[in-house]
Amino acid sequence: MKRINHPTWERIGGGELTLNSGVIIPQGKTFRAAEKDIPAAFRDLVKLITTHAVKQEIAPVAITRSTKPKSTKVIDKPSLNISGQDQYIMKMVNPGWWKVIDKRTGKMMHDQLLRKSNAIKVKETLENE
Repeated sequence: MKRINHPTWERIGGGELTLNSGVIIPQGKTFRAAEKDIPAAFRDLVKLITTHAVKQEIAPVAITRSTKPKSTKVIDKPSLNISGQDQYIMKMVNPGWWKVIDKRTGKMMHDQLLRKSNAIKVKETLENE
């Protein structure tokens, strides 16, 4: 059986790195691994020391994280509609969190999610205007 000379890497950064092969590399240790064994998302956490099979250094992969807030998923049940002719309706978005919606436009009538008691007050205030 022929031994393959993999490049030598040094683990930089905090925590542990788990290679695609399942090997766990602690912080500050040197190890030998094929380029394909290092997950693309963590290539900025290793530094190439010597190459045997690989002629060039692996460029770090830029990871972008979304700055969008988590979407508020509307749960259809329960829906609180005091009378059938109301212009505003209340919908529970998450357990315990509600929003008041204008039936005509479908827009939320306040900035943040509200507790049920506050949502009822907002709805009543809007209907009395």
